[in-house]
Amino acid sequence: MVSLSVNMIFRNEEPVVKKVLDNIFQQIDGEFVLIDNMSRDRTFDILKSYERDNVIVDRYNGPKGGARNKALILSHGKYILCLDGDQIYYNLQKLIDEYLNNYDGYGLKVGRSSFPILAPRELLIKVGGWRNLVHIEDWDLWFRLTDSCKYLYLANKDYIFGDHLHDHKMHHTKWQTAKGLIERYRDRTLTGLPSPYLKDNPELLPFYVIGKLLVIPKYKMLAHYKCTKHLREKLPPKLEGIDWDLKRHYNLLKYEKTHCNDLIFDEAIKIFEEKYSR
Repeated sequence: MVSLSVNMIFRNEEPVVKKVLDNIFQQIDGEFVLIDNMSRDRTFDILKSYERDNVIVDRYNGPKGGARNKALILSHGKYILCLDGDQIYYNLQKLIDEYLNNYDGYGLKVGRSSFPILAPRELLIKVGGWRNLVHIEDWDLWFRLTDSCKYLYLANKDYIFGDHLHDHKMHHTKWQTAKGLIERYRDRTLTGLPSPYLKDNPELLPFYVIGKLLVIPKYKMLAHYKCTKHLREKLPPKLEGIDWDLKRHYNLLKYEKTHCNDLIFDEAIKIFEEKYSR
């Protein structure tokens, strides 16, 4: 069996895809599963040029969560490393070695971006993989891992991150922006991820309302995770000032410390507090 499968999803990454893949191929010897999420540029053609025995290239027409799940299904590795398609990484093998030596069996999340996450394939399949969501599919998975006492966020692994090559995706039409906001509010509701307080951004209220209404035809996807009830808990004074993303990672760890019989979450909280305390 292949020991490691690297899963990556791409959509309209033509300007950066070659640089991203060349960077990763130089660091990791394993299986690669590359899924094009119906790009409108030459991304898929570039991916196909990398196809070989240990590089699987395919396409998926649908939400990003479904594309990530297709990569998981096509993978043969005992472990899955999910990376972003527009991010430069360093020292990935160091991260993998640290994981295998110290955190094997958990779903390990590092960094501030959506990915990477490193986990046993069997664990990801056991919790249901990624659901077919357009946005927030990463948090949705993390919540299920947390409820299973298997989510581990480590705040001291930023050494893997290089440039985020996303300038080519920064220009959106007003329609694209509006559609994205509505979908995000819909998917936040479906997963139980709290939305930012609207009192500071009242202009977002119409998008919030439409997003909530779009939950109705998808009510069967409405999740009820135990850990999400704790995402807005107050932080200790020494952590006040960290952003909402970090606050929620901390509260997931705190939930596991309280509800799971595992000292590893005490260690993760200690690492977090050492990094972000004022």
